[in-house]
Amino acid sequence: MKVLVAVLMLALVPSLGSQEISANKSSNTTIPSEGAMPVEYRANEFPDWAVELRRAEIIAVGAFPFVFLFSGLSFDIVYWSSNGFLAAYLPWPVGPGTSSWTVTANANELASKNLVLVTSTLLVSIAISLADYALRFWLPEGNS
Repeated sequence: MKVLVAVLMLALVPSLGSQEISANKSSNTTIPSEGAMPVEYRANEFPDWAVELRRAEIIAVGAFPFVFLFSGLSFDIVYWSSNGFLAAYLPWPVGPGTSSWTVTANANELASKNLVLVTSTLLVSIAISLADYALRFWLPEGNS
């Protein structure tokens, strides 16, 4: 924990010095120095592939929580149905589902479930971002 705090402190120290404020000699107010003012990006500052990759990253990361929720629910429903619809395995909204594994001795099943959930969530999130790219690529210019 101490190492994490030290790394964060070292990462923040250089950014503190970049917030310079210069005094305006004609008045008592202070204004940010010219170098500290943000500069807007130009239209073609980044290559098209970098813009598309950033968009795909944003969509995949944004889809992750929703896909994780639905993957967990799907896993619980499949597990419940494959075990003969036992009341002990009712899916999460109406029962404990497989979340009860966190307090039981089913460490192997819990590790397997987590691996399946995270892997399927990552794959579906990437598939959603690829579908967005494909739709933008194949749709006419005016519809994107």
